[in-house]
Amino acid sequence: MNNTNKIDVSNNNKKKNKNVTLLTILTIIIILIIAIVGMAYAKFLAVSNGTLTAHVAEMICNMNVTACPSNDGNIINPYCTVVLNDYKSVDGDEKVTETSLNYTVSVSPKANGGLTTLPAYYWEDMDNNGAPVGNVSEPLTGSFEKNDKKTRTFKITFVNVGTADITAEINFDLVAIQQTND
Repeated sequence: MNNTNKIDVSNNNKKKNKNVTLLTILTIIIILIIAIVGMAYAKFLAVSNGTLTAHVAEMICNMNVTACPSNDGNIINPYCTVVLNDYKSVDGDEKVTETSLNYTVSVSPKANGGLTTLPAYYWEDMDNNGAPVGNVSEPLTGSFEKNDKKTRTFKITFVNVGTADITAEINFDLVAIQQTND
């Protein structure tokens, strides 16, 4: 009689063990998925919210033109002194060009300035004892190197081709272009 009342618990224990094992595996998989998604999201935030800074090199090239004194009767050919430099003063600090550059100084008659065409002219390098620079009646060209503070002084002389005194206005144009190797 006692045998008929017994219940087979071994099958129930096996089913419970299978369920517990399956539940444990599913829990581990869910935890891993949450961890991977969390790390991927953190990486996304770090990449998308990153900070970027850039410094653009400042190119500096200045020109100052001074005409010859008009009251000097000894002047046969009128001239101007052209001073070029690659630095400037900002709030007491001198800033030098941060990029190498090529420059061109060209001259032209100013509209309604007394001339329709310029007389022949030539450039002299005053830093090199007045040595001639370039060809007659062509623009002045040269360069400055980055982080190398320099001042260059030139004299442009206009050849006097007439006998009458004239007064004329002339445009001086400076074009500076960054060198491609910087």
